[in-house]
Amino acid sequence: MSQPQSIVVPGTHACLRCGETELTRIRMTISGGRPAVFVSCPSCEQTNWFALDGDGSPLPREDVMGPGKQS
Repeated sequence: MSQPQSIVVPGTHACLRCGETELTRIRMTISGGRPAVFVSCPSCEQTNWFALDGDGSPLPREDVMGPGKQS
């Protein structure tokens, strides 16, 4: 599942693990109502979340899942 091309959020141009550029990017709202982009790489299966207004660094899992919901 991929959404139509739009502005690429910093950090989501290429997979951080393998460099693949054909990624699945899905905009969503994460814990606390923060807008983010979920990125999944079909080549190496790396996944990350990036804040729409972020600096290109992946969000920590606790920011995405909310406090006490890490697994």
